[in-house]
Amino acid sequence: MIIYKSDETPSSKEVIALYNKATLRRPNDERRMELMLKNANIKVSAWHNGKLVGFLRAFTDFCFDCYINDIAVDPEYQGMGIGKGLVEYLKPQLEKDTLMFLISAPESKRFYKKVGFKNFEDIEDTWHQVIK
Repeated sequence: MIIYKSDETPSSKEVIALYNKATLRRPNDERRMELMLKNANIKVSAWHNGKLVGFLRAFTDFCFDCYINDIAVDPEYQGMGIGKGLVEYLKPQLEKDTLMFLISAPESKRFYKKVGFKNFEDIEDTWHQVIK
């Protein structure tokens, strides 16, 4: 069973290891990662038997917009709905009509469409979704 949390931030080592497995190009410098985690005002983690298997990091004002910086899922756990679960766990923390948006890697387009994001017509690889 996958457990989602937003009240517990994983260690910088855990997040770096997950990002590396998921091939997200993010800093491997623990000090920098600690600052990234500390300064993000939304963090959602997915756990399986005490192991970090998914992570979402975002910045938001909780009512107008929410920029999703990262969504990473351990490749061994991809295809199990964890990425969608991270997004769904985020939504109740935001007000109705909040715009969630992100910039994706080209290979992630299918995933974002699948979980309800729409492509901004004039900015390629930038996706958004308004909470209803």
